[in-house]
Amino acid sequence: MFHYTIKLTFNTSFSIVDDFDPTLDSIVERRESFSSHSSLTSLPSQWSNYGPMESFITRSLSSADKIKFHMHLLQVTISCRFSLSWINNPEVIELFKFLNPQIKLPDRKTLSNEILDEAVKEFDIKMLEKLVLDRVGITLFFDGWTNVREQELMGTVLTSSDGQPYVWKASDISSERVTNIEVRLKVEEMMSQLDKLKIPLLAVVTDSAPAYNAAK
Repeated sequence: MFHYTIKLTFNTSFSIVDDFDPTLDSIVERRESFSSHSSLTSLPSQWSNYGPMESFITRSLSSADKIKFHMHLLQVTISCRFSLSWINNPEVIELFKFLNPQIKLPDRKTLSNEILDEAVKEFDIKMLEKLVLDRVGITLFFDGWTNVREQELMGTVLTSSDGQPYVWKASDISSERVTNIEVRLKVEEMMSQLDKLKIPLLAVVTDSAPAYNAAK
């Protein structure tokens, strides 16, 4: 009986509303339409508060982002074996200008000097930090070669106990006599530097040149 009374009351109430205002549905529709129209017309004014979209698509680089960007440019140069002058190519400049007009590319001189020098310093710091912690000891490799300028170079490579090689130094010895005495002095000098850096030395390996063999 209770459930029937509730149902009857609801139906009666609904009928009264229908009889009282037959245009209720029309009013609701107009009100919803007006509300939607008001919301849509207010959107442009809301968007305008955020400024032009260009400010969200392109932006100038912060100091930290600029350093990262320069490192990426250097990595691309090395990985793709580009000449350092690629950064001055007008087509490259136009490409980056198209991608982000706020970005200014460094020139070849900046890339080969300031950016490269900073990258080498950062690499050396990380390299030395790892080698100092090598409890087994590192291996010191010497190798000599002649570059495209006909310079006699002696390269020094440090290899960690897990087999990771690190290019440490490359010395121009073109003006020096490469005898076993000079080689021995170079080896002793490198060993002394490693000792000062507190890098444990396990072994020294040289190439098969006569002067290097005699220095053993």
